[in-house]
Amino acid sequence: MKNRLVLGGTAGLFPIMASYVEKNVDRKSLLEISATSGGAIVGSLVAANLPITDTIRKIKFSSILDPFFLYAGIFSSSMSLYKGKKVEEALLQIFPMKMGSLPIPLTIVSHDIERLEPFIFSSFLTPHVVVGEAVRCSLGLPLVFEPMR
Repeated sequence: MKNRLVLGGTAGLFPIMASYVEKNVDRKSLLEISATSGGAIVGSLVAANLPITDTIRKIKFSSILDPFFLYAGIFSSSMSLYKGKKVEEALLQIFPMKMGSLPIPLTIVSHDIERLEPFIFSSFLTPHVVVGEAVRCSLGLPLVFEPMR
């Protein structure tokens, strides 16, 4: 039987979700994956057939957070805590492949804050988009990471 895996935002708890998915999800049974926010990191690892827990353990979270106040001062035009540039660089190293090249079809849900509507990246609709960019867009929670343009 083929299954669909849906992973949502986890407010920074995605390592716990990652461990659960790695232990309990049979990748061979997956028809497709849909994910957003922290779930997009785990979903992309599954879709790309990369080791989940080992990859997440290698991420040095203290080195990828770039506080906005250090760069913009108190009167920042952004209300975000982090610029997100270092996170983007880390994601592009992990996920340099294109959406259309993934072994398991993937859909990543993001949000267009200017149009106030969802934006969908997928293996079918946006096959030439780099997976790391789609994941970073999905992490663009305005109060935490500065949204991508």
